Amino acid sequence: MNKEKLLNTLYQYSLIFILLLAIAIKGGNLLFLNDESDQVSWSLEDIQKDFPKTTKLNRAANGIYTAFSKRGEPLVSFILSHEFSRTSGYGGPVPVIIFLSDDQKRVRYIRLLENNESEEFLDHILQRKLLNTWDGQKLALVGNIDCDAVTGATETSSAIINNMQNVAGQFGSLRQGQSKNMVATILNPVLFAMMLIASLIMVFARKLKGLRALYLLLITLVMGVMLHKMLSTSFLHNILISGFRWKANGLQLLLLFLAILLPFLGKKQYFCNYLCPMGALQELVAKLNPRKKFQPARFKLKGISLSEISLTLLWSAILLGFTPDLAKLEPFMFFSFRVIGWGMALFGFVIIVLSIFMNRPWCALCPTGCFLKKLEPIKTKNKHENIDK
Repeated sequence: MNKEKLLNTLYQYSLIFILLLAIAIKGGNLLFLNDESDQVSWSLEDIQKDFPKTTKLNRAANGIYTAFSKRGEPLVSFILSHEFSRTSGYGGPVPVIIFLSDDQKRVRYIRLLENNESEEFLDHILQRKLLNTWDGQKLALVGNIDCDAVTGATETSSAIINNMQNVAGQFGSLRQGQSKNMVATILNPVLFAMMLIASLIMVFARKLKGLRALYLLLITLVMGVMLHKMLSTSFLHNILISGFRWKANGLQLLLLFLAILLPFLGKKQYFCNYLCPMGALQELVAKLNPRKKFQPARFKLKGISLSEISLTLLWSAILLGFTPDLAKLEPFMFFSFRVIGWGMALFGFVIIVLSIFMNRPWCALCPTGCFLKKLEPIKTKNKHENIDK
């Protein structure tokens, strides 16, 4: 690498580091590190939403709180799940308040506390009435209730279920209801590992290029529809603000590590070309039209690509204090069919239609792809570089 390229590389990485550091400092997370002991935010106001006369709380030795009025009258007893269990969902802990009956032996109802889960997933769970599963049940037997995770919001709902079972385990429950959730807990990493191995085989074994269509279909179905494992701007932003949650996002963190490492081994745009379900779906749809397609990625405004513009706008908005719902600015939620609304469904459908006439229309705008590309070494011309395009 000559001096000019070296200086360009140093400048590129310095710029990225400064931007990431600025966002992390603004989010109060200087070192990007965060283990599973995430602080759960709750206050007296969370109890007052249901029992407005509450002015004082008292915690018994067994972990059960009692809320009192100004006159000292007991209003309700409750348990905070995060004091017994820290099972995480997609974005971290999913704590709940478990309100109890007057004799403290039954669950009256539960409420969600503040968390980092996607609003679409939470709304889907509420619509499916998962939180009503334990209403009126004996606290000591909650773990025996046969309860399935909500399809379409598996990680979030599984976290709620496991937290309830772990809490019940402290009060005499046999906790036999976890078996079905354990199947998904074991199966998902296995499927992910299989797709990861398949991607590495496709990367390094060029003779398998003829199987690419089948491979793209598997990526779309497994990584997109089944696992919802992908890199996105909202995921990267969540890391910067909240740190690395190894238990909750271990698979995606491994994905991020490989997406950064493989380009240094000469496999540029590894994630975009081999593991991104939206990229795979666009490429599959493009095969419906064998004619030469418009290349939106080549369009530049005074030398700046569309993806660079979108990435700059997002970073600028975040640094200026405007934090949009990043999950809705990218089409990755499109694969969560049971969760998304009409707006996201239309977003994904438009991309699919455009893919018939354009080469990967979303990739030309994708801020996540642009970010990962900026982390790669300076490009050298190679006519065999992107075999899938």
